[in-house]
Amino acid sequence: MSNEPPEFWSVTLEEACVMSAEAAFPNEVSGLIYADEQDPHLNLQVFPGTSTGISVDASPQAVIAFAYWLRSRSGQPVATFHSHPGGQVYFSKRDEILELWAKRHVVAVRQHDAWKCMFFRSLP
Repeated sequence: MSNEPPEFWSVTLEEACVMSAEAAFPNEVSGLIYADEQDPHLNLQVFPGTSTGISVDASPQAVIAFAYWLRSRSGQPVATFHSHPGGQVYFSKRDEILELWAKRHVVAVRQHDAWKCMFFRSLP
């Protein structure tokens, strides 16, 4: 993971990710950062589901509904998002499934009572 933000990163996205992570704390949260033709800004979609402090399972129905909605707007996922409220600063084996959605990943990591966004890029 890296502290260096990708080219698409913005203060607005960071605020949305941190707010989502804090709202789910002490549990994890997951979602997608996406672009669509009808909005010039990147946005965060957080998915409902089942979560604990060490894992999150997004609702398959919510993910599928969002995928169809995004397609209807000619959109695409730019990056995955999830939180690590326990402070782990690595992309876990379980997280590798997220590579199916995007090659960029944002993880909000909680350390010393504060959230820090970390970045990961999948290899081609």
